[in-house]
Formats: sequence, C-alpha cells, structure tokens
Amino acid sequence: MGALTRAERRRQEKALAQKPVYYQYTASQIEMMKRQAVKAEEDRIRERLKDEMEQLVKEKWESREAEDEDERMKRALALLMSVPTRILVEKFHW
Repeated sequence: MGALTRAERRRQEKALAQKPVYYQYTASQIEMMKRQAVKAEEDRIRERLKDEMEQLVKEKWESREAEDEDERMKRALALLMSVPTRILVEKFHW
C-alpha cells in the first residue's frame, strides 16, 4: 500500500476535518428527555431501596428465628420476667 491517490487523500482529510454534528430540539422534546431521565433515576433509586429493605427484613427475620439453646433460654426468661409480679404473688403464692 503505497501512496494514496489525490482523491483518496482528499477523502481522508475531509473525514478527519468534519465539523461536529449539532442537533436541534424543541422545548417540549427537551422537557420530555428531562422527564425520562428523572423517571429512570427514580426507578433506579426505588429498586435500590427495595433491595436494601428486602435484605434488612431478611436479616431481621434470620436473627429472630435463631433457635439455639441460648436463644430459647433468653426467650423463656424474657417471657417469665414479663409476667406481672402481682399475678405471680396472688395466683402462685410466690
């Protein structure tokens, strides 16, 4: 591939020196593009928040459903301590 012909050289120079392309939009088109961008961002944020909330709920349920011996004992003691003292004294003569 030796030297380019004059026409090829001019085509190459023209391709390199092209002016940038400018688009003309109406105000309503610009407003529509803004609305679409805002809606897309809202959807992205909602999806992210939904995922975070699902993860949080899942973690909470997993922590509440822990069923080892220590957890069962703590739960039983918490229930026992929540019974009013008056009932224990009057009904069970503590």
